[in-house]
Amino acid sequence: ELLAYRYNGQTVYVVPAETYEQAIDLAQDVFPELVDIARERISICVNGTIGKQAGHIRIAPIAWSVVVLKLSSFEILDVVVQP
Repeated sequence: ELLAYRYNGQTVYVVPAETYEQAIDLAQDVFPELVDIARERISICVNGTIGKQAGHIRIAPIAWSVVVLKLSSFEILDVVVQP
């Protein structure tokens, strides 16, 4: 099973991380430009719809393991840098 991380117009396939912290580590590994950004500013989001509005839904660290189990293989997760 693979997922894809997308950041700044680039997409990379990755093996799903077991924990949220490992997911952030992986994002920094595959997108070196994230290394100098404070970890707490980096979020991983699914693309979804709430009501009629589509957009990013941020995955909370505590929900990571549950959310990852529900994702489809090859699903794209967006890596977002918070202000």
